[in-house]
Amino acid sequence: MNDKIPKTCEIVEIPVYMTNYDAKLFLEFQRHHDIFALMVDKKVFDQKGAAITLHFDNNGLLKTITRADVLYLLGKQFNNTN
Repeated sequence: MNDKIPKTCEIVEIPVYMTNYDAKLFLEFQRHHDIFALMVDKKVFDQKGAAITLHFDNNGLLKTITRADVLYLLGKQFNNTN
């Protein structure tokens, strides 16, 4: 057993003030937390020069995450780093 892990933990409530709109967004994020965690794990938010598409099945479960890379962009100095 690890002696560094405390046997009890104090719960402290901290009030957070936000607009109704932000509160609704936060509740929606909490509802989809597992999908966001999966996207972070798969480095979806680290992509540069790519379009990420999420595909959901008929039950609303995340089925696939696909990436479409931009390899050339007319008139731009573009370097795909993926």
